[in-house]
Amino acid sequence: MGVFGVIFLSVPFYFLWNYLAPIYLPQLPPVYLHVPFWHCVGIFGLAAIFRLVFFPQGACCGWGWCRKRD
Repeated sequence: MGVFGVIFLSVPFYFLWNYLAPIYLPQLPPVYLHVPFWHCVGIFGLAAIFRLVFFPQGACCGWGWCRKRD
């Protein structure tokens, strides 16, 4: 997932979280009720990095880097 994919995925998450969290999760501290947009982008970016670290075969398949040896 590229930079633009991370940004586009974080837009709906940002609006949904900041709209629904104060309604359904009022017991959370205020810092978690209104998350800044770039923090949401960072969360999705870290999720993409973790996915590449823990599942490396998904990152190289299709590009020809991980060729199986006979």
